[in-house]
Amino acid sequence: MDAIHFKFTNRATPKQRRAVLGAIEAEKAKVRPQFPGVKDRELAAIHVVEAKTPTIKKLMTSLNDTSCVEYVEKRPKRRLVS
Repeated sequence: MDAIHFKFTNRATPKQRRAVLGAIEAEKAKVRPQFPGVKDRELAAIHVVEAKTPTIKKLMTSLNDTSCVEYVEKRPKRRLVS
């Protein structure tokens, strides 16, 4: 599974946000807030999307073309070392 981060712009309306989240879910991708329950508006606007690689590539393109999305970036793969 691959993952991306995206952030809604400050001017994104609730209707636009619902439309974007609905489009992501329609692609059978999992979407969740990066910082659930946080009250800070900037942090609350950041979301994580997880899906198979072809779906992630498609979503990166469509989210980049969406005016209510500030940025989209691939989530780096991390290796935990001990």
